[in-house]
Amino acid sequence: MKLGWEGLKDVELIGNIAKIAGVASPLINITAGVFANGLTEAIEIINTARTRKEIFKKAKEKAKEKLPALKDKFEKLTPKDLPDTFLHFRDEDEFCTKNPALCEKITQEGCKLFYRVILEEFSRYAHKSDEFWQEFITQLIQDQSGEIEEVRKEIEKRGIKQEDFWRKLFDRYFEKLLENIRPRHIITYFPPVSPDVADFVNRDAEQNNLEELIRQKKHMIIIQGIAGIGKTQIAAKIMENIKKRDYITYWKEMRNVDTFDSVTRDLAGFLRNNNDSELADYIEGDGTEHEIIINILLNSLKEKQYALFFDNYQVVENKEIHDLFKRFKDKLTNSTIIITTREPPQFVNPVDKIQSKVKEENVEGFDLEATKKYLEQQGVEVSKEQLVKIDQKIGGHPLSLLMFASLSGEREIDEIDEIIENLPETGIEEYLYDEIFKRLTEEEQEVLEALSIFRTAVTADACIQVSKTAKVKMILMSLIRKLLVKRKKDLYYLHDLIREFSYNLIDKTKEYHKRAGEYYSSLEKMHENITETCYHLIKYYDAVNDRIIEYLMDTPADAYTHFVILNILDENKVESLKFFDLIKRIYDIGSVDIKKLTITSLVNNKELDIDETISIIEEIIDKDENSDITYFAIYNLTEFTNILPERVLGILNGIIKNPKEKKYVYAILNMLQDSGFKHDGTISILKQIIYADSVNINLIHRRTAYNILEDWGIALSDISKVDPSIFREMNVEEVFEFIDKYLSAEKKVIFINDGVLHFILCELYKINPDVSREFMKKYLKIPASPNFEQISEVLANPMYYNPEIINDFLAEENDWIIRFTGFMALEFNINNEFKNAPVEKHEETKKVSITILKTLLNDEDPLLSEMAKVAYDRTKKTKKVEKTKLAQKIKNKVTRKMMNLVDLKMIQRYLVAGFELTTQHQTLLFWLLYNALLPNTNPTETFGLLHAAGRAGVIEKNIVQFVYNEVKNNPCDAIEILNKFGIKSDYFMSRVGAIVGIDMIGRICPEKALETYESLLSTIERELKFVLLGSGSTGLLRNFRDRPEGPEKERIKSILKRLKQDEDKEVSAFADMILNGIQFKDAC
Repeated sequence: MKLGWEGLKDVELIGNIAKIAGVASPLINITAGVFANGLTEAIEIINTARTRKEIFKKAKEKAKEKLPALKDKFEKLTPKDLPDTFLHFRDEDEFCTKNPALCEKITQEGCKLFYRVILEEFSRYAHKSDEFWQEFITQLIQDQSGEIEEVRKEIEKRGIKQEDFWRKLFDRYFEKLLENIRPRHIITYFPPVSPDVADFVNRDAEQNNLEELIRQKKHMIIIQGIAGIGKTQIAAKIMENIKKRDYITYWKEMRNVDTFDSVTRDLAGFLRNNNDSELADYIEGDGTEHEIIINILLNSLKEKQYALFFDNYQVVENKEIHDLFKRFKDKLTNSTIIITTREPPQFVNPVDKIQSKVKEENVEGFDLEATKKYLEQQGVEVSKEQLVKIDQKIGGHPLSLLMFASLSGEREIDEIDEIIENLPETGIEEYLYDEIFKRLTEEEQEVLEALSIFRTAVTADACIQVSKTAKVKMILMSLIRKLLVKRKKDLYYLHDLIREFSYNLIDKTKEYHKRAGEYYSSLEKMHENITETCYHLIKYYDAVNDRIIEYLMDTPADAYTHFVILNILDENKVESLKFFDLIKRIYDIGSVDIKKLTITSLVNNKELDIDETISIIEEIIDKDENSDITYFAIYNLTEFTNILPERVLGILNGIIKNPKEKKYVYAILNMLQDSGFKHDGTISILKQIIYADSVNINLIHRRTAYNILEDWGIALSDISKVDPSIFREMNVEEVFEFIDKYLSAEKKVIFINDGVLHFILCELYKINPDVSREFMKKYLKIPASPNFEQISEVLANPMYYNPEIINDFLAEENDWIIRFTGFMALEFNINNEFKNAPVEKHEETKKVSITILKTLLNDEDPLLSEMAKVAYDRTKKTKKVEKTKLAQKIKNKVTRKMMNLVDLKMIQRYLVAGFELTTQHQTLLFWLLYNALLPNTNPTETFGLLHAAGRAGVIEKNIVQFVYNEVKNNPCDAIEILNKFGIKSDYFMSRVGAIVGIDMIGRICPEKALETYESLLSTIERELKFVLLGSGSTGLLRNFRDRPEGPEKERIKSILKRLKQDEDKEVSAFADMILNGIQFKDAC
């Protein structure tokens, strides 16, 4: 729904609520219209100076809370700064655009936030105000139209008081409206205080080397060394130095609680501070796709000269963060990532160093001169003899030297001698710390222990809360003087080693964690505070209990907070049954991605209450209107097949009796295929799918169900599968007769593999095109997502080209797939997909195809017309576009921005989900991918046909951009992506779609495609081998005999020979047919 004025008159929302309120269906729209008109008039009248002032005051206070960084700017605002009528805007963007003066005063970020809180406060006011209610009722009474009279009569019939009805509708509407004005987490950035380098002792060699690497714009630099050796100090000093040379610097201390989202949101805030809000805007709009976020980051970081420092990387445990840094390592340009770590990061391998993707600097201890200088800075004077002994014992280790200085401060020379003599050969840090700790007062020890409980720098108040010691601030200052505690402005922290030593000395860690959790829970519920509250309370309670769930129930309802909460629930043991209430709350207001995560969280915590878990999933399947969510929920029933088989079977049976969408049948089949849930009940379900008479169960469903039963060793006596070799025992007439019976049968009692059938039809066409075309059209009418491209290909071949037959396909009324098959025949012929055909024959047929194509330019079908225009315009281009990065050619800012939002997983999902699209959308997707493979094409030319197909959303445009940019320039990478995200997917249909995609891209990158095929032969299931043999317009394997002689053909021959040896007879027979031809009895 829209947020602004239009949102307050959301007729669809009103209509849905009116149903609940008890209005009969024929009057829903009328009721909604009457309600909206009354609401509109009431809003206009109530929008007075007094109400505006009241709403403005509350909105300003809320804005200051939500964006404290802009507190002073909000404070200076007065009601006069607002437009006269602040509701007359579609959304926050229009509000900002039409109020530039306000935007300038409080920044665009502040302006958008202010608009939202104003709208929220107005909605609350309207909901609670008797004045507004009375005004609304007055407007309804004054309405004398016939429409409202119908509604009044309907209400009277039901015995409901007029005022009660409208009040109920009024209350439900505003409750729903306030739910929909979901709070957005505004990304802000408060630059951290980098470590103090006032006591830094120069390390010229390391500094010079590292600064030179940054000047050379190396992708990634790793500063490596043992704990306390001075890595952080070197990095901080370098950052201070390069700031003076026009580098934009960023500092982040990594923590073991960091996630992909926490790191990227921090970077988004940093980039926004540097006038690049693209990533922050995407995330604030509930954007969560990791690939999109990474691509925006990479594009943003190449625009300016950034040096990003990540300290203490060794604590990172999150795999997604490692994946992010791997992408930085491989793809970052112009900027540099500098990492400090105790050990090599997981994402670095030896090849990276050889290829210079990563440069390492190993940090060693101080030399004698540096050791002397460092001790002097800490106020410790030593003799030459003492210096040599210290070096022998401590080896120039900065942290050990610091503790030595803490122990030796203000001592006489002979006392220092004694300390040096007592230094052990090993475990020196622990020894020094123990000696220091023993000399502290009891209060100092307690404050040090309290501070060690915290994972991040904290205020003195936090220490007071945990330690319960008097004069904490004074003690902290004493510990700073003793070189044990460090300070960043008002925040106090410990070096990792000192923190570890101190923490290990605490007798009652649970009590300290409890106090720390209570401290954080009293703070504003920001993401970091939520994380720390739960961390400490879980340390105390050992699990997520009622207390923690109650705390989480009262957190903000934005997408990122939900991510944080779900991560906490999945990473820890949950013991509270209130977990289910929290999950329902998040699910009800979450986005599609959040809803999927809640289902995952439910499944992960199913042992808490299995019956309740499956009940919630069942409710989602029954009631959620989003088919993607329903598919996901059905598939996740896999987790319950061994625990509650009968319950799962009941749910599956309910779906199969009346499947609302084809996608749900696929979900069941994929679940059974991937889980192997063999049971009398699932056998029955599969038989129902095979024999069912439903528009939402198609031939692919039936064949898949049959294949699963066959894999389980269950034969159906009335159904059989055709062995492809039987066609060699028939003459052409017998084959035609057989196929005619197969295509004419209302219910199939015999199954032929799709790839085999296509192959045979195309071979028959070469022998008798007039008879074959009728069978082809008959086949294409089967509602089973038929493989049209092979038929298009044979129609287009110059050696068998017949314009009359192509026109016959194009003239087929009301059958999109047949017309599209004819259109693709024109495309294949014009673009010369037949390298073995004589040149003169191709030129002759190409002219005819272009003439036919021109007749489609004004076709009644808008989508076919748009496709024809793009294809025809391409024929007029004489100069081929060179392989260059498309992003460099596109000047339009909006289009460039779309390029940044490419999501590799999204394109993969979209490509492989073709089976779940309408036939028209599936064919459009095929044509778009085919166009991307042509040399002289541009994505923006195709946007018109996306509109014609009703698929012109941002996702679809991003996908087109991805295909045209990545597939053209990096086809081998695109195959790798499909291999990684598709063929290795847990979902069967994803694996099928990925092979089809690889086959198509293989036309311009055959070596990579064949290499991928060779690696798959021993791992993929039988059905995928059929897809491999028959897929795509290119048909790398299928068109073996039409290929010119050479190494590529020999490689294909080798693959086909391997498949011919396959243990599955059908696979073997199909491979043999491709290798040696069908060889009908009477064929030449």
